[in-house]
Amino acid sequence: MAIMMALVLLVPLIDARVDAVFTIWDENGRQIYMRTPDGKIIYGNVLVGQRIKFDASKSNSKYPIDTYFWDFDGDGKYDKIVSTPVVYHVYNKPGTYNAKLLAKASSAPPAGDGDVVFHKIVVVDHFIKPVGKFEIEKKNATYLFNASKSYDPDGYVRSYSWDFDGDGKFDFSSFEPEAEWTYGSNGYYVVKLQVMDYDMQKNESMRVIKVDDLQGEINESDGKLEIINRCDENVEVNLTINNWKSERIMLAKGEKYVLDTPLSPDYNDVALTACGNSRVIVFEGTHATIEIDEKGIHLPSNSSPGFELIILFLAILFLIMGRKQ
Repeated sequence: MAIMMALVLLVPLIDARVDAVFTIWDENGRQIYMRTPDGKIIYGNVLVGQRIKFDASKSNSKYPIDTYFWDFDGDGKYDKIVSTPVVYHVYNKPGTYNAKLLAKASSAPPAGDGDVVFHKIVVVDHFIKPVGKFEIEKKNATYLFNASKSYDPDGYVRSYSWDFDGDGKFDFSSFEPEAEWTYGSNGYYVVKLQVMDYDMQKNESMRVIKVDDLQGEINESDGKLEIINRCDENVEVNLTINNWKSERIMLAKGEKYVLDTPLSPDYNDVALTACGNSRVIVFEGTHATIEIDEKGIHLPSNSSPGFELIILFLAILFLIMGRKQ
């Protein structure tokens, strides 16, 4: 029985004599990887044509590792067989590749030993910036910010940086999407969120908070919001202005609702829900027109009929002058 126990204990030690490990790096010395929400590591994003360093120097063995077999594209054929742990490779097409490393220690008894490791490598034509979205909830005197709906079209969001008072300086940064902040005086506060992905691509989003239950005067002006129903049916609209004032209105087909309300002379925030669609609109100034139709909630286009008439008039004028010549 003692002999059998000894054999059971020795098997893992024999299998673990070589431990193959590799990482990938760009030409600037940045490790290329992404971490999924469940903690899984993916090697990407790699750009097409980018020279990538494959580094297996962290591989370890009880006996010296003398050969590294590399299959960069997962086709089952070794693309490079070298005696040193670092090699370089360029991917010429976008896609997902299952790269493989076999690290071999030839001197391990009885006839050498080795270990294999695989990593999924994502290759893309270009990087895409992440999208920052966040919700705001007031709890007593503290505001809770949740950016868990932020996303990265070609990967995962890595970090969240917050500017809670709009002074251009980040007050808090974290790898987690939640944050909280307590304000000390009344006013309108522009909250900016910067999200960064694993490709070091950044993007910003902003919202506005009105605080009026503390001390201090508020710089605001008379404002006007126009909500127009372009749908073919009556709609119920729920809206919140600057995370402060909420309204629920019913709009008949084609109806325009005008809401007179105090607004910031700088930026304002309207969160709307209608016809199963939700959207946050941040606008500059004290007046905004918002349309609701079958496609969603949006600001109307900025096309100017007056300008179009001018273009038409000039075209007719040039035509008449051409005929006279």
